[in-house]
Amino acid sequence: MVPPPSGDQDWQFDKFSDGGSKDLVLNAQLKRYTRFLATHKQALRRIEDALGSNITQTWDFDLNPTELKYLPYEQVQVLDLIRTENKICNKIITVFAALCCECKFLVHECERKYLPAILFFGEGEQDAKEQQQTYMAQFVSLLQDLSCYVNRCNEVVVNILQQLSALYTPPGIQNGRSMRLMDVSDLHLPIIYDHLGDLLRCLITLDECFRSNVQIAEKWPAFKRIITSVKNNVDKVQIDLSRLPAFEKILVALEGQLLDGRIFQNCIEQIFDTAVTVTKNPLLQEEFALMIRQLLVNIEPKLGEFNELDGRLKYVGICALFCLHYQLYRVDDKRQLKAIWDVYKKVPIVYLCGNVSWTANKFLLDKYSQFAKLLDKKALQAVEQQRITYLQNKESSLTK
Repeated sequence: MVPPPSGDQDWQFDKFSDGGSKDLVLNAQLKRYTRFLATHKQALRRIEDALGSNITQTWDFDLNPTELKYLPYEQVQVLDLIRTENKICNKIITVFAALCCECKFLVHECERKYLPAILFFGEGEQDAKEQQQTYMAQFVSLLQDLSCYVNRCNEVVVNILQQLSALYTPPGIQNGRSMRLMDVSDLHLPIIYDHLGDLLRCLITLDECFRSNVQIAEKWPAFKRIITSVKNNVDKVQIDLSRLPAFEKILVALEGQLLDGRIFQNCIEQIFDTAVTVTKNPLLQEEFALMIRQLLVNIEPKLGEFNELDGRLKYVGICALFCLHYQLYRVDDKRQLKAIWDVYKKVPIVYLCGNVSWTANKFLLDKYSQFAKLLDKKALQAVEQQRITYLQNKESSLTK
């Protein structure tokens, strides 16, 4: 038998709840918040599907014979979008955002303006030789614009690497001041390297387009001979001979910069250690290699699959980044080279544009023959056989 409580001890009672208004309000708010989260999740998923690299509903020519192509432009400035409480962070994001926009603009300009002009030069009916040389004279004007474009691309590549080197600076003190802007040990910017790879891919494509157009290779020497013959036939032409030497220098410069197949090679062989040291930055070296691996891991599983979009073009950019990394740091990364090399098993040939195709294995060995020492003989010999088999399969799949 439980003894009764003493006089100084009070009974404890639970709080009485009759399902009042407070609980009803809480439950109502909880349901509203749950519905909001579900709706917001669906909206985010739709945005992700629309902007992601997945196959969605495509345009059907039979149902919609008219197609509208447009290029939207953002009306908001970059400076208006970037607002954080950290001033240093604002500056860093602004710089890299502007560089990414510049890369995107240069890629679009190359694909819309220069590549079609190079690919279609000399196409159509064959006119008289005099008319053909007139076409080449008009083509020189485009080459001058392209020269300015290539110079701008080279400047952007140098600027990107110097900005990255300034960001990924080892901790140290110079002249009593800390040379490190912020701790970047866990900061990774793959979008920067992705845009840089796209820009380098355009330079590679320009080289391949010039190499594939036989008309340019045939008509350019003939055009130079005409310029030389003008000096020997002053009576037949009424021009100012004092301007010919300057014009000849322009032709020599254009040939060396554009027509010798070294647009990409000249870009990666620039002097990068000007305002900031790039080639002797160990942090940037490690981060650069890490981003190449990450970009390859992102695209490699989708190559050859039904949901592949621009993975092959991204692969060209990755090969370009790998060559740039090797040119800067001379690091023999055998594992990374093998990972890039083995992509030939899925994609032995990459279509660039027009009638221009590109093979990564030939490209890597042409740029740096010492890569062959890092690979075994079987890997070198299997590439050509895989390429032939791939072409035969594609040819057999064509409709008769």
